[in-house]
Amino acid sequence: MLKKIIILSAWVLSITGLIVLLAFENTKNKDVLCKQIDINIDYQSEMYFISEDDVLDLIKCFEGEIKGKKMEIIKIFEIENLLNSNPFILHADVYATIDGMIKINIQQRKPIIRIINNKNESFYIDNNGKEMPLNSKYPSRTVIASGNIIDTYVSTVCLDTIGNKIYDSIIKKSTLYKIYQLAQYIDNNEFLKAQINQIYLNNENEFELIPSVGKNIILFGDIDDMKEKFDKLIVFYLKGLNAIGWNKYKFINLKYKNQVVCS
Repeated sequence: MLKKIIILSAWVLSITGLIVLLAFENTKNKDVLCKQIDINIDYQSEMYFISEDDVLDLIKCFEGEIKGKKMEIIKIFEIENLLNSNPFILHADVYATIDGMIKINIQQRKPIIRIINNKNESFYIDNNGKEMPLNSKYPSRTVIASGNIIDTYVSTVCLDTIGNKIYDSIIKKSTLYKIYQLAQYIDNNEFLKAQINQIYLNNENEFELIPSVGKNIILFGDIDDMKEKFDKLIVFYLKGLNAIGWNKYKFINLKYKNQVVCS
């Protein structure tokens, strides 16, 4: 019985000591000041839409100067939401450390096509099918889509139909969806990415591709049988144009089944 009392007393003392220690640490942490903001931006895709100074300016406009502020009054969650609402940021993670550091990790969005519509308005579509505005400070070199495009910029539009079954049929009929599919295919193929410079929608609502090398125009048609058409084009480039010359033909027509027609 005495042994049980001793064990129970030890447990009570341990828990009491832990509570006192946590209370002391909590009181101490309330006095911790923000001494540094550590910002890490993912530039792996060679996109430079946002800089550390841009991030600091956004935070300063929202929260004021946070260096030297008590950590307990800094709105970490709100700062994270602010950064995630930025059109050039795919994901931001913001957290505080016990020694007075604010850590910010940012992943940028990756545009794969620049749209220039028939009103000369410009915007990007990223690799997730989301529209995003241009950034005059940090322009991005991507494939350009122009011509008979009537669509305008809408920040809430997502052209990726995965998980979006309700609007699937509507989205797939849109011009921007077709352009996104073409751009995504080109972006995922290193050979095509090096060769195709522009996508043009003509007055018959058929696509033409403008290559980086040569003076020809590639008549692509609709995006039906897209993979087959691109496969034909790659074979023709590697085995045909390399032998006969890149400027021999003005038009390379991919619209016919199982053949490439040149003129």
